[in-house]
Amino acid sequence: MAKTASEIYFENFCADLGIRLTRIPETNSKTPDYEFTIDGQLIVVEVKEIISNKEEQESVRVLNERGYGNVISSTPGDRVRKKISESSPQIRAQAKGKYPSLLVLFDHGLDADHLDPYCIRVAMYGL
Repeated sequence: MAKTASEIYFENFCADLGIRLTRIPETNSKTPDYEFTIDGQLIVVEVKEIISNKEEQESVRVLNERGYGNVISSTPGDRVRKKISESSPQIRAQAKGKYPSLLVLFDHGLDADHLDPYCIRVAMYGL
């Protein structure tokens, strides 16, 4: 399977820091993407990418046409909360309650700032 942009950026980021990643082989069940060891401690990593939805894409299209986009209504943190929920079983299966884990979120930043600190807080703790 081809790597996503988020996986490529994460791999390059870790390489720049001298962190040696191990890609976890894909199986029939959901698995996290990577693991690495720092000071003898295994760390499990799942990388998720937030991609523009149809509403956001349409807003950008009309922004380019008329100079202003559509109003998009959504609860702050919804997209992030969805990624947290999706990754939780994958991470738990590999971490097994014994290893720390890391969820890396990547947003192309083209349409909306889903990774704004406020959105992250709302995703984690609610409104």
